[in-house]
Amino acid sequence: MRKKIVHYPSVLEVCQNLLPQDAVIYLLDSRFSHYAAFFSDKTSVKQIYVFDSRHGKKRKALLPKVVYIKPIWKKERFVSVEAGKEMTVQLEAPDLLHISERKLSTDILTDIKVILKTARPMIWLEQNQSWEAKITRWMAENQYILQQKIGNQALYVFQRIEQDEAPQAGDPADDGQTKEAEIKKRLEQNILELVEVSKTQFAYAHAALEEKFIQQETALKVAMGQQDLLKKQHQIEIDQLKGAHDKAMTALRTQQVRAMAEQKTAVQQLQNELASTKEMVRYMSEALNAEKAVNHDLNRHILNLLDEELPILQELERCNQAQEQELKRLKAENKKMTQKLADITEKYRRLNETKVMKWMRRYWQFKKRRRLRKKREEN
Repeated sequence: MRKKIVHYPSVLEVCQNLLPQDAVIYLLDSRFSHYAAFFSDKTSVKQIYVFDSRHGKKRKALLPKVVYIKPIWKKERFVSVEAGKEMTVQLEAPDLLHISERKLSTDILTDIKVILKTARPMIWLEQNQSWEAKITRWMAENQYILQQKIGNQALYVFQRIEQDEAPQAGDPADDGQTKEAEIKKRLEQNILELVEVSKTQFAYAHAALEEKFIQQETALKVAMGQQDLLKKQHQIEIDQLKGAHDKAMTALRTQQVRAMAEQKTAVQQLQNELASTKEMVRYMSEALNAEKAVNHDLNRHILNLLDEELPILQELERCNQAQEQELKRLKAENKKMTQKLADITEKYRRLNETKVMKWMRRYWQFKKRRRLRKKREEN
């Protein structure tokens, strides 16, 4: 899967414009292999080498024109891992060399001298301010000048410095003047190049600022439009809330009026019920007093009757006691008679079960049958 290119699009475009036809690109840091996705789609690029220094890990290119290799800087060899075996690869001369900030911290400038022996490619650096003096000195020693700088991204190109011609003997003054003129000329040329680079950087910076200003102005317009829309929505919500509040207040007032009318009706009913209750209490009190008077007269009459009938009741009580004693005596006699009846019944049962009684019953039955037969014969 290709990683989306989101860093330094202007630098990529500048590199694309400066690259020759059938260009070869070296990416010394495999973490930036997503740049290979950008260049692999370009027809002007012939081959892309991605340097991967991790040992023992097989890497397979998923993009066209991309080859993963493992550098062995000390032996000046470059190998690729295929089927678990390392095979030496003969690299083509590069036209663009990318060096990341992480690689600069590993003293890669010393290692790439192996590459600079056979080629003078354009160098794309991600530099740090702390290394800027070192990089500038190294570039000057290797005859490289700054072509483009955007942020911490810098492009250096090779510029050969022609050696001074040997001075002719016998004309030292002319030789000094010629040498001074050449130095001034090179200085003016470097100044002009720096001016051109500054102009280009200024143009890029101005375009970036103008684009940023346009974006901010567009964002401001969008924000103001959104703010106006929010104000309208807020006003609509306020109107809706106000209408809902008015409706709620109207309904609340109606409910209060209805509740007050219902409360007044309930109070009137309670007052009527209270008057009825008071009248009923008065009637009950009068009835209770009348009942107390009647009960008093009735109790007095009952006491008089008790006084008159007390002798009779005492005589009745005495007769009742005598009847109870007689009843007890009769119960005892009944018990004795019941016991005697049980004894007689048991004696009869035993007597009835004797052989004599059995024979007598048979005889009686025989006599009864003979008598019945005679009657039938006589009839």
